Amino acid sequence: MASILKSIVQKLIYNYLDMRYLNIPKTTLKIFLGGLAIISLSIACEGPEGPAGAIGPAGPQGVAGAQGPAGTKGPNGIQGETGTENVFFSNWITNTWTRMPDNYVWDTIPAPQITEEILNRGVVVAYYRDNSTIPWAKIYPVQIYQNGNWIFTLESKSIKENLILFHGPSRNGGIVDAITTIPFSQVRYMVIPGVNPAGRMNFPDLNDYKAVCSYFGINP
Repeated sequence: MASILKSIVQKLIYNYLDMRYLNIPKTTLKIFLGGLAIISLSIACEGPEGPAGAIGPAGPQGVAGAQGPAGTKGPNGIQGETGTENVFFSNWITNTWTRMPDNYVWDTIPAPQITEEILNRGVVVAYYRDNSTIPWAKIYPVQIYQNGNWIFTLESKSIKENLILFHGPSRNGGIVDAITTIPFSQVRYMVIPGVNPAGRMNFPDLNDYKAVCSYFGINP
């Protein structure tokens, strides 16, 4: 503002000089000089610039912008351990052995719990006992002895919805097989879903039948 007024005063002074040179009447000169004096006083009276005023209140929040694109999907977490409530135990089932022409002996146990998912990612465990009065059980495969001699080995194979139990010809020759040596044998199977082979579940030793029963709270 001061610079503008100074510029005006300079122009008025020049005009005054021109007026004197041009012999302007004294009355006009007085009026002119009076105006020049007022403007000069305005310039002289202008004080220093005052301090900045207080910051005003914040304005209202603006409209939210458009949502950005979705981020990339993170890696899958580690699969948790299989819960005990998802494990299936069959009852004890008495075997029905069938001799084949090649002297193999078979028994097929219907097991609808053995699904494609179980075959791909689960575990099937079979246990054997000689008869219903025996308090212990062995995990398949099982070596069968007669008079202290090993005569054959019972094995198991899981297929969709079935558990196959079998053994080959006797090591002693002749008709010595499951039909004649263990006619009242029984099997019990356990199905464990969703087991990750790289991080096996924190279950007890599956070979220890009593520990398994105690862990899952089932009657042996």
